[in-house]
Amino acid sequence: MGALVLIVNPLYFGLANSFMTDVPFTTVVILSLFCLARGFRREDSRYLIVGLLFAFAAVMIRQVGLVVLMGFSAAYAIKYGIKPMRLLVAIAALLAGAAMHFGYEHWLIHTNRMPILSPHAALESAQIPSPWVARRTLVVAVTYVGFFLLPFIVLFHNSKSNSLRSSTSMTFTRVTTLIAIVVLALLWWQGLTMPSSRNVLTKYRLGPLTLRDTFILGLNIPITPIFLEFGWVAISAMGAFGATLLTWLLLRMGYQFLFARVAESRPEYWVAAMLLVAPAAYLLILFVASTRLTVFDRYFLLFVPFCVLLLSTFANWALAWVPRRSPRASIALLVAYAVFSVAATHDYLSWNRTRWVALNSLIYDTKAKPEHIDGGYEFNGWFLHDANYVRSREKSWWWVSDDEYVVASGPVPGYVELRRYGFRRWLLGQESNIYVLRRAI
Repeated sequence: MGALVLIVNPLYFGLANSFMTDVPFTTVVILSLFCLARGFRREDSRYLIVGLLFAFAAVMIRQVGLVVLMGFSAAYAIKYGIKPMRLLVAIAALLAGAAMHFGYEHWLIHTNRMPILSPHAALESAQIPSPWVARRTLVVAVTYVGFFLLPFIVLFHNSKSNSLRSSTSMTFTRVTTLIAIVVLALLWWQGLTMPSSRNVLTKYRLGPLTLRDTFILGLNIPITPIFLEFGWVAISAMGAFGATLLTWLLLRMGYQFLFARVAESRPEYWVAAMLLVAPAAYLLILFVASTRLTVFDRYFLLFVPFCVLLLSTFANWALAWVPRRSPRASIALLVAYAVFSVAATHDYLSWNRTRWVALNSLIYDTKAKPEHIDGGYEFNGWFLHDANYVRSREKSWWWVSDDEYVVASGPVPGYVELRRYGFRRWLLGQESNIYVLRRAI
């Protein structure tokens, strides 16, 4: 069920069809956690080595993969004790990952291969976040993760209750619902209802519409139907409810783990260290990064596998919560998530496919040169990327030489329409078009 929660996640499903590294990174992290956990449990150094290799691979994909090595170092020190040689192994693994990252980054900088959108410079000037910035980042992160994990969280119930309609169970449900309503009201008041951390997930699509009119000028934005507006209110409510449940579960599990007198079948401390240190360090990185960079919604995907593993490992021991035999609510939510993910991903792929049809027709039929086209970030980055490109306010920032032709989602002032290409949006239930425009003489 935990794997299904990740697979039908709108961000994970949509990004799996893109060139972004979020899905490969998350997959490699999961493989690393699996091998490290098996290596610790069986005390098998072969699994530990493979797990570390996956962790190093994660670092090479994204530098925040270092948090996995932090979790490993903490777990290793707790598992085998604070002995000189054991401590040296724990520290050496973390230092090796850091050396790989900084060495690779140094090579990129000195060979002029650093990506144009690298956050390197911004992160160098990052500061300690203010309480307001940290609180905002935490609230948004917990809300998104609560929404992502809701099908998994509602899978559990208290095995000590004689009936799901027992007074204790009903009281807990009412209190949780009341708190979720208060959280939702606070999110609305602060303007943080979903989708508040935009990049992949927005009100009318998955994925950024990287064309000049929609991405830069703010023109031709699709109109969100009223049913979808209400849908986002429901999604925000689900996120608030999931966040409330998740927060309560984590706090209760932490209390039971640290202070419970009865220790029979208590999970080993190294498990808690590996599953808590890594996401805690990652959250701290997001706090710091939020002072200089936009914290995108796709950054929250990494919390999903850690939270699934935490709940799977500790919920039964600490709270006597076990999976339901008939998980109807979880299945219904999974189906709803899957329908939304498939429809939204279809819309983005249809839009992108139609854009490239228009661009290929412009090049091969109209005989326009790429140097004379503003076809969006991906097109101009592929054909005209220039490390020494000088940005201009009159043109898009993505390496546009001459914008005689513009591919857009609708009319743009100063341009006339040459032709249009239609496609169908499932999520919005409407026909849309990609326009090929030429500068008016």
